[in-house]
Parts: sequence; structure tokens; C-alpha cells
Amino acid sequence: MEIKLQAFKALAIHKSDQVKAISGLQGYGLAVAGDTLHTDSNKPRVFSNLNTLANFARSIGLKSITVDLSQEPAAKSKAKKPAVVSKPATKPRPAQKAKTAA
Repeated sequence: MEIKLQAFKALAIHKSDQVKAISGLQGYGLAVAGDTLHTDSNKPRVFSNLNTLANFARSIGLKSITVDLSQEPAAKSKAKKPAVVSKPATKPRPAQKAKTAA
């Protein structure tokens, strides 16, 4: 069942022993008593990593959560490519003329 933030806060305070961080294919979500936190646009609230989720949980007053890692999040597809350093094109120096003694 989907649940919005205000209802989630109220339920989480009364059932704090049932708050879970759940892993998914796109990141991590929060659930309490089987109800998953959703955004205002009725999409599951997804956190990119557990630190972000923990900071959010603290911000709404939660003191502890259980973490369920039964499904591993998908690997990020935006892997950083190694930086390629190219040398600027330089023109060869003209040959210097030999100085003659006068």
C-alpha cells in the first residue's frame, strides 16, 4: 500500500519497530508495517543510497530503522570515463641559424 509523508510520519512514530529500509532496483525505499512511502505524485520515494535515506529518516524523527538488503540495487550506468589529457598541438621550432664571428 502506498502512503504519503504525513501519514508515514504518524505511523512510523507509533510503529517505530516496524520501519524498514528496503533495497530495490533503483535504490532504497522506506516502509512501515508493509506500507511504502510514496511521493505526492504517487511514485515510490527512492533514495539513491543509504546515507541519504538515513538522513531523511532522522529528519522526520526516526531513531532507528531496519535495513533489508535482500535485493541488490542496480549498478549505476553512468560510469565515469577516465579523463583523456591531450597535449596541445605545437609547431616545430624553426632551426636556428648558426652565428658567425665577424
